[in-house]
Amino acid sequence: MSRPSASIRSRATTSSRRSAGFNAAGMTMIYTSHYMEEVQSLCSRVGIIDQGQLQACDTVPNLLKELQGLIRFRVANLTPSLRAQIKEWPDCRLVEPDGWNLERGPAIQTSRASQSDFTPAKREDRPLELHCQDVKRTMLRLIAALNEAQVELISLETEEPNLERVFCI
Repeated sequence: MSRPSASIRSRATTSSRRSAGFNAAGMTMIYTSHYMEEVQSLCSRVGIIDQGQLQACDTVPNLLKELQGLIRFRVANLTPSLRAQIKEWPDCRLVEPDGWNLERGPAIQTSRASQSDFTPAKREDRPLELHCQDVKRTMLRLIAALNEAQVELISLETEEPNLERVFCI
Protein backbone atom coordinates (compact mmCIF):
# COMPACT_ATOMS: atom_id res chain seq x y z
CA MET A 1 0.00 0.00 0.00
CA SER A 2 1.57 3.30 -0.98
CA ARG A 3 -0.25 6.48 -0.02
CA PRO A 4 0.67 10.10 0.42
CA SER A 5 0.92 11.11 4.03
CA ALA A 6 -1.68 13.91 4.05
CA SER A 7 -4.58 12.59 6.16
CA ILE A 8 -2.71 9.44 7.18
CA ARG A 9 -4.01 9.87 10.72
CA SER A 10 -7.61 9.43 9.63
CA ARG A 11 -6.66 6.40 7.55
CA ALA A 12 -4.22 4.97 10.11
CA THR A 13 -6.95 3.36 12.21
CA THR A 14 -8.59 1.79 9.17
CA SER A 15 -5.22 0.65 7.79
CA SER A 16 -4.20 -0.79 11.16
CA ARG A 17 -7.44 -2.77 11.41
CA ARG A 18 -7.10 -3.94 7.82
CA SER A 19 -3.45 -4.87 8.41
CA ALA A 20 -4.33 -6.79 11.60
CA GLY A 21 -7.02 -8.65 9.68
CA PHE A 22 -4.57 -9.52 6.89
CA ASN A 23 -1.99 -10.73 9.42
CA ALA A 24 -4.58 -12.86 11.22
CA ALA A 25 -5.55 -14.42 7.88
CA GLY A 26 -1.88 -15.20 7.16
CA MET A 27 -1.56 -12.45 4.55
CA THR A 28 1.12 -9.82 4.21
CA MET A 29 0.48 -6.21 3.30
CA ILE A 30 3.36 -4.14 1.93
CA TYR A 31 3.30 -0.50 2.97
CA THR A 32 5.88 1.85 1.47
CA SER A 33 6.76 5.14 3.07
CA HIS A 34 9.76 7.23 3.95
CA TYR A 35 7.93 8.57 7.02
CA MET A 36 9.27 6.37 9.80
CA GLU A 37 6.67 7.59 12.32
CA GLU A 38 3.91 6.21 10.08
CA VAL A 39 5.77 2.98 9.51
CA GLN A 40 6.31 2.51 13.24
CA SER A 41 2.63 3.03 14.02
CA LEU A 42 1.23 0.91 11.17
CA CYS A 43 3.64 -1.98 10.67
CA SER A 44 4.60 -4.96 12.79
CA ARG A 45 7.61 -5.90 10.66
CA VAL A 46 9.83 -3.47 8.77
CA GLY A 47 12.27 -3.83 5.91
CA ILE A 48 14.54 -0.94 4.98
CA ILE A 49 15.85 -0.74 1.42
CA ASP A 50 18.61 1.76 0.63
CA GLN A 51 20.03 2.08 -2.89
CA GLY A 52 18.41 -1.19 -3.89
CA GLN A 53 19.87 -3.18 -0.99
CA LEU A 54 17.94 -4.57 1.98
CA GLN A 55 19.65 -2.92 4.97
CA ALA A 56 17.48 -4.27 7.78
CA CYS A 57 14.43 -6.44 8.23
CA ASP A 58 12.90 -7.24 11.61
CA THR A 59 10.01 -6.51 13.94
CA VAL A 60 9.64 -2.94 15.17
CA PRO A 61 10.49 -3.86 18.82
CA ASN A 62 13.65 -5.70 17.75
CA LEU A 63 14.78 -2.78 15.60
CA LEU A 64 14.14 -0.35 18.46
CA LYS A 65 16.27 -2.47 20.82
CA GLU A 66 19.28 -1.47 18.70
CA LEU A 67 19.06 2.07 20.04
CA GLN A 68 19.14 3.44 23.56
CA GLY A 69 16.96 6.24 24.80
CA LEU A 70 18.44 9.64 25.50
CA ILE A 71 18.00 12.13 28.33
CA ARG A 72 19.60 15.49 27.63
CA PHE A 73 19.80 17.77 30.65
CA ARG A 74 21.49 20.83 32.14
CA VAL A 75 22.20 21.34 35.82
CA ALA A 76 23.55 24.24 37.84
CA ASN A 77 26.31 22.22 39.51
CA LEU A 78 27.02 18.54 38.92
CA THR A 79 29.14 17.51 41.88
CA PRO A 80 31.80 14.80 41.50
CA SER A 81 29.91 12.52 43.94
CA LEU A 82 26.64 12.88 41.99
CA ARG A 83 28.50 12.26 38.74
CA ALA A 84 30.03 9.08 40.22
CA GLN A 85 26.59 7.94 41.42
CA ILE A 86 25.04 8.42 37.96
CA LYS A 87 27.93 6.62 36.25
CA GLU A 88 27.24 3.54 38.43
CA TRP A 89 23.62 3.16 37.26
CA PRO A 90 23.12 -0.07 35.27
CA ASP A 91 22.23 0.24 31.58
CA CYS A 92 23.18 3.95 31.57
CA ARG A 93 26.07 5.92 30.16
CA LEU A 94 26.77 9.56 31.03
CA VAL A 95 28.17 11.50 28.06
CA GLU A 96 29.66 14.94 27.95
CA PRO A 97 29.16 16.55 24.53
CA ASP A 98 31.79 18.71 22.84
CA GLY A 99 34.81 17.54 24.83
CA TRP A 100 33.75 18.91 28.21
CA ASN A 101 35.40 17.69 31.37
CA LEU A 102 32.50 17.28 33.76
CA GLU A 103 34.41 18.53 36.80
CA ARG A 104 36.32 21.49 35.33
CA GLY A 105 34.68 22.66 32.15
CA PRO A 106 36.62 23.28 28.94
CA ALA A 107 40.35 23.90 29.19
CA ILE A 108 41.31 27.23 27.65
CA GLN A 109 45.08 27.55 27.55
CA THR A 110 47.39 30.44 26.80
CA SER A 111 50.82 29.87 25.27
CA ARG A 112 52.51 29.64 28.71
CA ALA A 113 49.68 28.01 30.61
CA SER A 114 50.17 24.60 32.18
CA GLN A 115 47.79 21.69 31.62
CA SER A 116 45.98 22.49 34.88
CA ASP A 117 45.24 26.13 33.91
CA PHE A 118 41.74 26.67 32.58
CA THR A 119 38.91 29.16 32.48
CA PRO A 120 35.74 27.41 33.62
CA ALA A 121 32.52 28.23 31.82
CA LYS A 122 29.20 28.48 33.58
CA ARG A 123 28.06 24.99 34.52
CA GLU A 124 24.49 25.59 33.37
CA ASP A 125 25.81 26.13 29.83
CA ARG A 126 27.01 22.53 29.68
CA PRO A 127 24.51 20.00 28.25
CA LEU A 128 24.87 16.45 29.56
CA GLU A 129 23.48 13.31 27.97
CA LEU A 130 22.41 10.14 29.68
CA HIS A 131 22.06 7.20 27.27
CA CYS A 132 19.85 4.51 28.79
CA GLN A 133 17.66 1.51 28.10
CA ASP A 134 14.58 2.73 30.00
CA VAL A 135 14.08 6.49 29.57
CA LYS A 136 11.11 6.89 31.94
CA ARG A 137 12.65 4.93 34.81
CA THR A 138 16.05 6.63 34.38
CA MET A 139 14.48 10.09 34.21
CA LEU A 140 12.66 9.51 37.52
CA ARG A 141 15.89 8.23 39.05
CA LEU A 142 17.80 11.27 37.74
CA ILE A 143 15.27 13.73 39.15
CA ALA A 144 15.30 11.96 42.52
CA ALA A 145 19.12 11.99 42.63
CA LEU A 146 19.26 15.69 41.71
CA ASN A 147 16.63 16.49 44.33
CA GLU A 148 18.46 14.51 47.02
CA ALA A 149 21.76 16.25 46.17
CA GLN A 150 19.94 19.61 46.03
CA VAL A 151 21.20 20.23 42.49
CA GLU A 152 19.07 22.56 40.37
CA LEU A 153 17.76 21.07 37.12
CA ILE A 154 17.83 23.79 34.46
CA SER A 155 16.52 21.88 31.44
CA LEU A 156 15.47 18.36 30.52
CA GLU A 157 14.46 16.70 27.27
CA THR A 158 14.07 13.05 26.34
CA GLU A 159 14.15 10.97 23.19
CA GLU A 160 12.66 7.50 23.16
CA PRO A 161 14.03 5.07 20.57
CA ASN A 162 12.12 5.31 17.29
CA LEU A 163 12.60 4.08 13.73
CA GLU A 164 13.70 7.51 12.54
CA ARG A 165 16.69 7.39 14.92
CA VAL A 166 17.43 3.73 14.17
CA PHE A 167 17.89 4.36 10.45
CA CYS A 168 19.43 7.80 10.59
CA ILE A 169 22.50 6.62 12.50
